Amino acid sequence: MEPFVTEKRSWERKDVAALLVSKSALVELDTDTALAVVRLMTLHRFKAGDVIIQEGASNTSFLVLVLRGEVVVENEGLSRADSTLLGVVGPGSVIGEMGLFDGEPRSATCKASTDVDAALLSRDALTELSRSSPLQANKLLGTLLARLTLRLRTITKKLRQADRVNHTLQTELGQLKAAAAASARPKAPPPPESGMIRL
Repeated sequence: MEPFVTEKRSWERKDVAALLVSKSALVELDTDTALAVVRLMTLHRFKAGDVIIQEGASNTSFLVLVLRGEVVVENEGLSRADSTLLGVVGPGSVIGEMGLFDGEPRSATCKASTDVDAALLSRDALTELSRSSPLQANKLLGTLLARLTLRLRTITKKLRQADRVNHTLQTELGQLKAAAAASARPKAPPPPESGMIRL
């Protein structure tokens, strides 16, 4: 990868590798592996408003390392007007790694909210790394799998919390329905008082 020059700066391999091993990216990678990966990445520039990854697209098999700028990650609802914001990521963030593995339709839309410089690693580049340097490819894959596992554990924890909340709400709803049904029953007339004749 030759230096990538924009009006903001020039990106050298070591600069991109430093971002790849930052805390918000793949901190577990060693520098040599990061440099080997960066050599196979392609650099791209996105204007504010450009879609980097489109939810539902299945023809994109790459991960993105954000070098400069901010990217909004969101799930589209029934219409684009009611999309759900999942987060905003900046320099040193990796997005789209699941598509690198399976090529399945993307689960979220990632859009440049500012001008963005990004480095992309394609599945073909990953295959090339596996051929040329299996040890470094395994390190990268292990790091990505650990990241995905952590994400799955986090989702599982949130699902359990949501299930507990749902169970509590269902119990409270059942109690409210029972109370409403009890209050809607007609009340029996009081028994007549002794010694009095009712007409």
